[in-house]
Amino acid sequence: MLQEYFTFAGKTYRKFQIELLGTTYNVFVKQGKYVSNDSLALSVWDIGNDDPEPFGMLTVNINNILVPEGFACVKNYSENAEWAEKLALQIGGKKTSLTASSGYVDSIPVYDFRQLKIYA
Repeated sequence: MLQEYFTFAGKTYRKFQIELLGTTYNVFVKQGKYVSNDSLALSVWDIGNDDPEPFGMLTVNINNILVPEGFACVKNYSENAEWAEKLALQIGGKKTSLTASSGYVDSIPVYDFRQLKIYA
């Protein structure tokens, strides 16, 4: 993990690294809420240049499951398969025994993010 910081939109974030397809990306994680159910949303931003660009969503919104505040389903499939769970742990997430399912995907892990470490 990098011990560097990045300031964006008035907040100072911790930098993290993601390995994907043989490339290392420097990223930061922004915290938000999903509009449909007010649950925790974590977006990942690439800071390879001075202007950050969206990299992906660490979490996935599943409306048919209620998770406690500070918990979220981690999208560990599809384009996130190589990096999502590693990043979830780096930012202070703790994997729980809970899982969710959505459409064709079973066993989406639920993480406890009450101890997020994304800010400087």
